Amino acid sequence: MSLTERQLIALLRLALTGEQGAVLSEHIDWEAIREMAEQQSVLGITFAGIERLPRQMMPAMPILMDWVGQAEKIKTQNLHLNKKCKQATSIFRKEGFRTSIMKGQGNALLYHTQDANLSMLRSSGDIDLWVEGGMEKVNAFVQEISPTNEINELEIQFHGVKGATVEVHFRPFYLRNPWHNARLQKFFEEEADSCYENKVDLEIEGGKTISTYVTTTRFNVIHQLAHIYIHLLTEGIGMRQLIDYFFVLKDFAKEPEETRIAIRNVIERIGLTRFAAALSWIMSGALGLPEEMLLIEPHAKDGRFLLDEVINSGNFGRANGKQKEKKGKKGYTLWMILFRNLRYWRFDHTEWLWGPLWRIYHRAWRLVKGYR
Repeated sequence: MSLTERQLIALLRLALTGEQGAVLSEHIDWEAIREMAEQQSVLGITFAGIERLPRQMMPAMPILMDWVGQAEKIKTQNLHLNKKCKQATSIFRKEGFRTSIMKGQGNALLYHTQDANLSMLRSSGDIDLWVEGGMEKVNAFVQEISPTNEINELEIQFHGVKGATVEVHFRPFYLRNPWHNARLQKFFEEEADSCYENKVDLEIEGGKTISTYVTTTRFNVIHQLAHIYIHLLTEGIGMRQLIDYFFVLKDFAKEPEETRIAIRNVIERIGLTRFAAALSWIMSGALGLPEEMLLIEPHAKDGRFLLDEVINSGNFGRANGKQKEKKGKKGYTLWMILFRNLRYWRFDHTEWLWGPLWRIYHRAWRLVKGYR
C-alpha cells in the first residue's frame, strides 16, 4: 500500500476515532488524497478527519476551501435525499405496502462518534426501498405508477420520485450458493416485521424532520455483509461501504450477548465467516473499531488482502483501471466471474463456483421476461 493510501486510511481513522496516526506527519499530497477519497465516495468523512488536524497540517487554503464546498454539497444532498425517502415510502405505504429503507440514509443515522455527528457527511447514493409483497404484486403496482422493464432478480428501477434514483426491492439481497441463499432468505423473513415497523426521524431542510422506516441494525449486520461480499465479486467495493459497516458493528455492540451469538451463527450458516474475519481486521486494525465490538475474530492476512482490493477497486470499481478498460468489451463478464474472482477463492469456494450458473439462469430469465 502506498503512502497516500495509508494516509487516506489514517484520515478516515482520525475522523472515526480521533486517533492521529504517525503517517499523517509525513508529507501529504492533498490532491492525490482528494482524488482517492472521491473514488472511494468518502470525501465528506475524509474532511471530518482534516478538521481534526492541527492547523499547520491542513491542506493549503484553495484545496481546503474546495473541500469545504464539497462537504456542503454532500450535506445538501443528504437533506434532499432524506425528503425523497419519505416521498418514496409514502407512495407505497398509502397503498398498503409495508416498506423499509435499506443501507443509505438509514446507515447515515448511525454515523456518530464520541464527540461528533457525521451523518450529513456520508456521501449519499440512491434509495434502496424494501417493499413487502413479493415480486409479482410489487411489480404490478410499480407498472401502474411508472412503467419500466428495468428489472432484475432483486429490484425494480422506480421512476416515480423526481430528483432521486429509487430501487424498489422485492427481496433484500441474495447469495448464489442455493443453500446459503435459502438460509439468508429465511433470516430476512424472520427480520421483516421488525424492519417494516422500525420508525425513525430523518433531518430535512430548515432543521425540520420527517418520519420513515429503516431496517434494523440486526438486519444490517447480515444484509450489508452479504452486500459487500457480492459486490466485491461483481463490481468492486469502496471504503464508503466499509465505513457503513464500521458504524453498523459499533451500534450492534449494544445488543445483548445472546443476540450477538445468534448473528454469529447466521454468518456461519451463510458461509461468510472467513470473509467476515477479513472485514473484522479492517474494522479494527485499519479503522480503529474496538475489538470487543467485533462479531468475528479478525484474520490479519485476509484483512490486509481485502483492504488492498478495496483501495485498488474504489466505489463499484471506479479506481480499477484494468476493470474499467475491460468493461463493455466482449468477454468482460467471463473475465470477471472466472478469472478476476479467482482472487477471492479464499473466502468461499462455492460462491465462485455458483456465480456463472446464477448469471446464466438470470440472464435467460430476464430475456424471457423482456427485462433489461
